[in-house]
Amino acid sequence: MKVYIIILSLFLLAGCETAKTTQQKPKEVQKKSVHTTTKIYGFQFLIPDSFARIIDDVATEDLKGEIRSRETAYQDSITGSELHIIFHPRPYGKTLFDYYYSLIEKNKASTTSIAGLPAVHYEEKLTIDGKGHPLAEVLVRDKYFVLDHDDTCLELVLNRKENDELAKNTFQKLIKDIKK
Repeated sequence: MKVYIIILSLFLLAGCETAKTTQQKPKEVQKKSVHTTTKIYGFQFLIPDSFARIIDDVATEDLKGEIRSRETAYQDSITGSELHIIFHPRPYGKTLFDYYYSLIEKNKASTTSIAGLPAVHYEEKLTIDGKGHPLAEVLVRDKYFVLDHDDTCLELVLNRKENDELAKNTFQKLIKDIKK
């Protein structure tokens, strides 16, 4: 019994000594990163730490076995919104970009620039699901199509709730910070 008391006393004293040392030398507080730099399909993204990868580079092929697209996607644990990053090789990328570019004349899309490259922004509101049933709340799908120098296209899609300003602002910041 005396041995246990002595050992316990030594642990308590050691703990007190550690506490004194900690008080004398305060630790430097390190700032935690809130983004992860990720290179996807030749572009550099700052992905927020709250985004978890849900699709990891899945390829879609046409009937001839040629790759039509490659997709990586994330879901935000804070807002529940989804970010899809889709690469479209030639000739599909140029065809897709041209289609959305043609919507500018109909005032359904607008031009912009991402990472110094021409881009088209298109937004659609979803009120029904894939089976034609009304959704409980309106969803917005923000899409950007970036035409690269080699006629490939990067498609960026954010699926979010209509009034979710946090998701919208996070996506706008991500778009602004993309680098080639």
